Amino acid sequence: MSNLKNDTATAIARQSSLKFVIEYLNLTNMPLGLSETVGVTEVITEYVINGRTPQVRERLSSFDKFMSESAADDIVDRLKFELNDGH
Repeated sequence: MSNLKNDTATAIARQSSLKFVIEYLNLTNMPLGLSETVGVTEVITEYVINGRTPQVRERLSSFDKFMSESAADDIVDRLKFELNDGH
């Protein structure tokens, strides 16, 4: 859980982090739901403010694992579609 203050500096960090997360997701072509996007934004904001703490490292690692699994699932779904569609 994030222990970030609700002050101007944190608001600016969150805004910049959200922009980064959205650009990253667009670049990797991995859409997330709103709740997941906000969660990742909080991790990035925590990293910006507190550095790479053990908790941030663990949460980033979990996110990377999730993204890898999602990418693999997406590839499988695309192959199933192509096989069923006859392409």
